[in-house]
Amino acid sequence: RQDDAAAATPPVLPQVLQEWPEAETAKLLRIREEKMQKALEERLKTAAQREAHAREVLRSELVALAVAGNGDGVRDKLTEVVEVAEDNKERPRVTANTARDERGCTLLHLAAQHGHLDLCEFLLTHHATIDPPHTLPGDESTAAKVFWTNANRRDAKGWTPLAVAIF
Repeated sequence: RQDDAAAATPPVLPQVLQEWPEAETAKLLRIREEKMQKALEERLKTAAQREAHAREVLRSELVALAVAGNGDGVRDKLTEVVEVAEDNKERPRVTANTARDERGCTLLHLAAQHGHLDLCEFLLTHHATIDPPHTLPGDESTAAKVFWTNANRRDAKGWTPLAVAIF
């Protein structure tokens, strides 16, 4: 059967595939993503569905930024979350602890796994710089709550960020 398939493949096909421009593939993928996004948004009918979608988009963006080690991007995205929550007087859609990838890894897990030391340090310390040092538990600002990272959170396999960093 494999010989039949190989014989049916025109000899120019490998050459055409090899000469295909990567930029064209990237352009077609971008167009496909836009169409899929538009179709998804058309299917979202209720406010709850739109809210869940918005949380998912934020989560995936934060995960991508953490994997890339983009500390400024993580800070900017979480700051945006804080501003939206405070403007609308609602709970934040996502925090540094609740943004997880499909394996349950937090932003700190991902930064440790990919060796982004600066991002790890930022995630572990930034929340403490937001509120005055004498702030009582429960009186933290929305920003401090959004940026706070639990170093003992476990992923789906039970690993902490420290264990991920070591192995």
